[in-house]
Amino acid sequence: MQQNDKNVARTKVNQLNTARKKHVCETDEKKKSMKNDIVRLTNIATAFEKGERKMAIAMRISFTDVLRDGTLKNVYVNGKKMGYRFDVRLSYYRGHFLSVIDELTVSVDGEEVKPQDITFCLHGKEFGISQLHEATTEFWGIREPATIKIFREGGLEKGEHEIDFHLVFRSPYMPIGEQAFMPWDSSQCKILTVES
Repeated sequence: MQQNDKNVARTKVNQLNTARKKHVCETDEKKKSMKNDIVRLTNIATAFEKGERKMAIAMRISFTDVLRDGTLKNVYVNGKKMGYRFDVRLSYYRGHFLSVIDELTVSVDGEEVKPQDITFCLHGKEFGISQLHEATTEFWGIREPATIKIFREGGLEKGEHEIDFHLVFRSPYMPIGEQAFMPWDSSQCKILTVES
């Protein structure tokens, strides 16, 4: 069974690689998105082979833009830039409790943000990444944006920045075993602009 799952994962990676070579993307953003998907699938397949993951593939269907245009802004505290923020939406057909989030990472302009510098904000409450598993009563609806705040002294310079937001959650409505649920990839890489 595990060998079959490994083969499925490797086949998917090969298909994406072949599609990447044959398909001429219309924009750099599409090229980067496809490359990120291939890297993520390769990493998942490798982790599965090492026994670090139970499921080789995370489901992914784009229901909406995860990263919201016009929301990348610097955060000021006492007149000093102390970080930045942007809004995200859940790319799924129904909402979920925050406790089902298994992975949440952010990279900006190719630089990964430390987990301790990321805050997930919803309903006027703020959660560190390590607190999300305990947020069993906080429901994230599909139409309401959450705000991601990043602590970074000096914030971001005015202009365009590549935001790579990676979110994987397990869907409690899709069991794949006695105590396992389908992982769902609600990630996006996109260029957002800081106006000031």
